[in-house]
Amino acid sequence: MGGGAIFVGMNKPEKKPEMRPRELKDGSGWWYVLVQWGDRPSQQIGGFPSEDEAQQWIVENSAGWFRERFEASPFG
Repeated sequence: MGGGAIFVGMNKPEKKPEMRPRELKDGSGWWYVLVQWGDRPSQQIGGFPSEDEAQQWIVENSAGWFRERFEASPFG
């Protein structure tokens, strides 16, 4: 039996997803970032205590978040 591992990664999408701040519907006042892909299920990133902080995360961290998922080699 072989001892190697098989890595299955996601293909890089055609374009970056749309990201928007959204308030949780539970009435808590917390926010998340809704990530909407053209051809994939949407994702939620959060929680943020305010819309401004969710928007700030998009501005400051979304490019790195995207890069980590689709451009980094799993082998270092």
